[in-house]
Amino acid sequence: MNWRRRQKPTRRKAKVRNLESLEPRALLNASELINLDLYRADPRFAGADGRGYTAVVIDTGVDLNHPSFGPDLNSDGVADRIVYQYDFADRDANASDGSSTSHGSHVAGVVGSADATHYGVAPGVNLVILKVFKDSGGGAEMADIEAALQWVEQHVATYNIVAVNLSLGVGNYAEPETGFVISDEFARLDGLGVICVAAAGNDFSNGGSQVGVSYPSADPKVLAVSAVWADDYGAQSYEGAVDNTTAPDRVASFSQRHPQLTDIFAPGGLITSTDRNGGVITRRGTSMAAPYVTGAAVLAQQLSIRERGHRLTTAEFRDLLRSTGIQIQDGDDENDNVTNSGATYRRLNLLSLGEALLAVPGQPTLTIENLVFTETSAGPTTASLTVRLSRAPTSRVTVDFRTLAGSAGANDFVAASGSLTFDPGGPIQQSINILIVGDLLPEPDENLAVDLSNARGATIGRARGVVVIVDDDETLSYHNSLESRDVNGDRKISALDALIVINEINAKGSYRLPSPAIPKQPWSYYDVNDDGKISALDALIVINYINNLIAAPQGDPPFQPESVDSSERTPVAEVLGAPASTMTATTAQASATDAVFALSSAGEDSPFACINRAAVYRETYRRQGSPRFSS
Repeated sequence: MNWRRRQKPTRRKAKVRNLESLEPRALLNASELINLDLYRADPRFAGADGRGYTAVVIDTGVDLNHPSFGPDLNSDGVADRIVYQYDFADRDANASDGSSTSHGSHVAGVVGSADATHYGVAPGVNLVILKVFKDSGGGAEMADIEAALQWVEQHVATYNIVAVNLSLGVGNYAEPETGFVISDEFARLDGLGVICVAAAGNDFSNGGSQVGVSYPSADPKVLAVSAVWADDYGAQSYEGAVDNTTAPDRVASFSQRHPQLTDIFAPGGLITSTDRNGGVITRRGTSMAAPYVTGAAVLAQQLSIRERGHRLTTAEFRDLLRSTGIQIQDGDDENDNVTNSGATYRRLNLLSLGEALLAVPGQPTLTIENLVFTETSAGPTTASLTVRLSRAPTSRVTVDFRTLAGSAGANDFVAASGSLTFDPGGPIQQSINILIVGDLLPEPDENLAVDLSNARGATIGRARGVVVIVDDDETLSYHNSLESRDVNGDRKISALDALIVINEINAKGSYRLPSPAIPKQPWSYYDVNDDGKISALDALIVINYINNLIAAPQGDPPFQPESVDSSERTPVAEVLGAPASTMTATTAQASATDAVFALSSAGEDSPFACINRAAVYRETYRRQGSPRFSS
């Protein structure tokens, strides 16, 4: 379905769509990432929640009677904070969310949900819902979007409208774009003190990693919002883009971006907000990032009017977003399948934005961030937690810190404590460096906490940061092969399985292992015989252990593999329990050839040919930790 253009031949037409084809997933919200939780708890911003002001959502409609948008005291089927609604696509006065994706409902909730758990940025704001997508699906018409924007122009004063959200778009533009028929509406709305916000788009991978943003976010009078991940959600894929790992403030691989045209980043995955049939649903996309900034625009306009006596222009709000935002870099820690731009951007920081608008600010606020950190098998590495001041101090600020064990034990990190100092004119962020002790022991992800205390010259907003230590040993293919035993799927643990495991191990390179855990267990380390190498013999001992455990009658004690002292050069035949005549080696350093020869010569009744009847092998030698800290 095409946008229809006015009779202006120099203006462009295009197909516009919602920026997401979204799927449900129940995960966390992003309030902590943008410091919305600290903003809400700060008495300086009491009452600055959008009440008395209106935001417009131009989208697929909403659940008009969702409790997140207030009660329905007059029983008209529309929540009382929805002060106007109209369907420009189907030409009727019913802007209910007709999409199967709940797109418009979700977006509106990010702007202004009053739900106690999944709250929006401006939970007191009134909402105008203008529907521009037909219930039958497809793209939005240019004429319908234009009509909606013209309605906004005509009713700014009537409803005290201060912001408009457009989580829709088309194309990829690397230059400011003013050729569409709605560009003049955006210019006039800016002149009326209405800030328009749009999603940057989700086609970064589909567009060959070419920097740019979609339209209307490319319009100079519209703010372009790109997306970061709000937390660690594991691997994610969307629109051809793949994030092998995710973490707070990593640029989402699907998100379009441009060093000059992107005005701000905000959380775009994974975001929980209102569903179209009541309740909540979780989504991802720059469509989810844009309403965070729209909600912030509402709060900024309210604070500016309260403290300064006037509305902000789009340019003034853009400057505030950039000057108070958290610096991020595209490509510093991203782990994805796209070509990262390498550019430095800013991510929305609501607390600092609010403080910048206060006429008489109090002390700056200290916050410590969480960190998802992958341990390595190479030895100790440094994890750096960021501590930030909300703004530059006018006098020296100091704060103490110390580490606290969570599920991570004393062997996983080196305890640290000390203090940080922030001087006027100096950096407003510093790092706490913690030594993480890497190992080769497969184990669950663990965490430790770092607490701030005893601040002088500042208040502490968020006092606890959590380092989630991600175990990289779990992802090694040879570990997974050992765990599943029957590598080639023939329902036997055979010589071929051993050879596959050995080849995978060899492909990983040479490893020197730390001292084994006490008591020693066969699955604790791959170097089962403690000769400082991962060899065929280690694989055979583990396989022998597994098969004996499977074959043992219930109640029998488990088989304990014989240890090997390499200094005594024990013949391999004694370790494997096979006839010496079948072996080609006489030292503890067995090869792949030895493994194949020994196992292939075993009879059908040998443990090496045992049918894999039961999944009895489990990695029980794992340190069990407490639940993750809440921050």
